[in-house]
Amino acid sequence: MKVAFSFDGGLKLFRQNAFRQTFPAGAILFRQGDEISNVYLVDNGFIKLTRVETNGREFIAGLRSI
Repeated sequence: MKVAFSFDGGLKLFRQNAFRQTFPAGAILFRQGDEISNVYLVDNGFIKLTRVETNGREFIAGLRSI
């Protein structure tokens, strides 16, 4: 099933169907190449996103949510 969200109504729909979950520091939520099964909205804390390029180098982006 494909679902498209508009910015106006999408966040409201997301919040109505979402549930809160807490993860310990260092937890891996998904890995590169995993099948998409969840959408995460970071409400509090720090998340590290990484991608391994074809040359083996790791690209790191850190996102902080207040």
